[in-house]
Parts: sequence; C-alpha cells; structure tokens
Amino acid sequence: MKKYIFLTFISLVCFTSWVFGKTTNADDKQTDLLVLEEAVQQTDASITEWSLYARERLSISTEKGFTELVENMQQKYQHAKWSVEKKEDQMKYSAIIPSSFGTEKVTWILYTHDPSASYAIYELHGDFESTQQMKKASDYFHRNITTLFNKNPQIFSCIKGVFNDKLDNVLQKQVNHLVVNLEAEKIEEVSENEFYSLSSYSTHFNEAISLNKQQKMNMQLGLRETGLGLTTTFVIGTPILTTEY
Repeated sequence: MKKYIFLTFISLVCFTSWVFGKTTNADDKQTDLLVLEEAVQQTDASITEWSLYARERLSISTEKGFTELVENMQQKYQHAKWSVEKKEDQMKYSAIIPSSFGTEKVTWILYTHDPSASYAIYELHGDFESTQQMKKASDYFHRNITTLFNKNPQIFSCIKGVFNDKLDNVLQKQVNHLVVNLEAEKIEEVSENEFYSLSSYSTHFNEAISLNKQQKMNMQLGLRETGLGLTTTFVIGTPILTTEY
C-alpha cells in the first residue's frame, strides 16, 4: 500500500508555508537545489529528476481583482496551454508553458468565499542531465519568480533518483553518509519493510518550517525498495516533500 511521507506536515503546507517560512531573497534561495544535488552526488545514488516549486498568497481582495490578474497573465503567456476549473467556491486557472528544461506550469487559485486567501503556484521540473543543466534551470526559475510574485514566496526544492541496492544496505551506508554531509539533525524517522522516511533540520538550507517555538525542520527524505529488492528509489526535498511517495 502506497504511503504518504508525514501526512501531517504535507497537509499543513497550505498554512505553515506562509506563516513559518523563512523569508530570504531569490539569490539565496536558488542554492538549495544545488546543495541537495551536491550532497546526493557524494553517495552512490543516480539522480533521475529534479523539481522546483514556489507558492505565494496573492495581493488581491476581490474576485474582480483576481479576474484582472488572470487576464493580464493570459496576455503575457499567450503561447501557453491554458485550462480553467470552476467549482462552487473556487476558480483555478493553469498555464503550461513550453520550456527547454522540462515542464513549466503556473497556477492561480481563487477562493470565491474569501478572495484574500487566493494564491499562485509556479512549478518547474525536468529530467536530470547534469549539474550545469540543473543550475541553469534554477537560475531561470528564480528570474521568473521576480516577475510572477510580488513578495518572497516560499520555495520547495526536490530531487528524485535511485540506489542500486537493497533498502537495508542503503540505510546503513548511504543515508548516514547523506545526513553527515548535510550536518542534519534527525527529528523523526519512520521505518517499515520496504519504506523509510526521515525528517530533519540542516543549517545548509535557506528555507525552514517551524514545528514549535524551539524546533525547525527543513529536509525530508523518502526511500522505497523496488524491483524485487534489487533497487531503492529515493526522493529528498527541502523544506518538506509536497508529494506522495
């Protein structure tokens, strides 16, 4: 049965990312993906994918203001593939933009009962080719943030890949090596027969989520044994993982 990595944390993204996220400028934030990549490259893992995700509450207070914003964006991104979803209390406009890096998408969501709670999401993800390609994608992502967002959105960075080994061996050798490289403080672990997840805190990252007044978290790792136990897939992200694994 497929499980979610720390459902409590993931379900709180919509709230904690606004209230507790560390505010830094875009130049600082762009290093997090590369910090993850450098740490993973020091293990025996093979990176397959990377992703960047930014989210910010919109500075609007009315449905009219939201409509005007979307109309301006539709003019700006005329070459994008647009889709619209309308529900009783929600409107969602999405634009998939052609990109040489992979998949690029912007989403604007309006809550009709409370327009001030509306927000925008910007996503960029692709297959891993090289460190240079990832750096160019990260630079491109952060340049676009300055035109899409008014303030400082919280940014989530993620890398996926595979270890050519059993889960037990990966835990004994690779995970400990990764934690040491990032000087991470373990906060919580979940371990099962074919699944392992870790939440931790490292000073190497710019973003962080406050768990309470004394403790912060900014890195999550998920491992799953696959292929008759011959390989172990992984996903690592900061400050938290926002997708199931």
